[in-house]
Amino acid sequence: MAAFNADDRKEREFQLELGYVIQSGPLKNVGLMARKSIYRNDFPGGAAFRDENQTRFLVLYTVALW
Repeated sequence: MAAFNADDRKEREFQLELGYVIQSGPLKNVGLMARKSIYRNDFPGGAAFRDENQTRFLVLYTVALW
């Protein structure tokens, strides 16, 4: 990292997660989740880590196997 002047570089990350579990009805106990992640840095173009945005939507359900 000496070539990138690591002492002068900055990284920032923001994460948000929202979830809800359905309480009744035919979809009872089905979970819905949304995740948002934002990563920023001021590294030069040759660095391995680049700015990134991720948005994910998940549907969660537990199945009893035995």
